[in-house]
Amino acid sequence: MIKHLASLDTLTIITNALNVAAEMGSLTDIHVLLLGGAMNYKTFSTLGPLVEQNLAGLVVQKVFLAAQSIDNEVGITDTSMEIAQVKRAMVRAARQVILLADSSKWKRTGFSKVVPFDAIHTIVSDTNLPEEVAQAIERRGIELLLV
Repeated sequence: MIKHLASLDTLTIITNALNVAAEMGSLTDIHVLLLGGAMNYKTFSTLGPLVEQNLAGLVVQKVFLAAQSIDNEVGITDTSMEIAQVKRAMVRAARQVILLADSSKWKRTGFSKVVPFDAIHTIVSDTNLPEEVAQAIERRGIELLLV
């Protein structure tokens, strides 16, 4: 996705992912705000109350949220409570929520709830998404983009 941002004139990227912040360094006219917090070396990202406090003071136009697991009844879940908390803070700060979830993430449930489906505006997935899942998304009124 980062390579597609190079054509944009002016953009501010807010992230807690160190690898994303580093990749953005090569792009001109891109301002990167790295959210501070406790370092998670497994995910190479920052987590915790400092990240959540940073986000609480921001108004974000769009958040691109990666999903670890999605259940049609429960919504978006994660296996880490700390990651789920940061994702919820990102959703609260955003005007539009775009969920990035390939077909392998569906019909799985983590133990920590992130957000319900009504918090999601758009879902981007791959063309292997089962038809019944695609129909359930569209019935909820969520825009679905298959790439």
